[in-house]
Amino acid sequence: MTDDLKKVLNNSVSTISPYKKVGMWMYDDDKLNIKEELFIAGADIFLDIVSKGENSCKIIFSDLPFPDYDYSLIRESKIGGGYNYNVFYKEDTEKLITAWLCDVTTRYFNGKHPEALFVKAVN
Repeated sequence: MTDDLKKVLNNSVSTISPYKKVGMWMYDDDKLNIKEELFIAGADIFLDIVSKGENSCKIIFSDLPFPDYDYSLIRESKIGGGYNYNVFYKEDTEKLITAWLCDVTTRYFNGKHPEALFVKAVN
């Protein structure tokens, strides 16, 4: 891990550790009292990609770009209780997929869905 990434990790980033249970991606966050929160509607496919076929991974994410991020997710449209995000690899302009993120996302960003997310997967 680079020194720049360590600095960012001490500031405005969050970390979750999604895992597959009965074929579905989910995660827990004891700090926010979240248990078995599901990833669906493209977010599960995104985790299949970033986990590289494993059944778990660690995700570092922020609403600000940070050194060595792997993916950017750009907010697109409101759907139900969440938003669709277009997923791009680093700074590529070709969209990989669209992933829907529910309102639980807002718990990490002061009650709002961020316009963009920057993500690093650590396996």
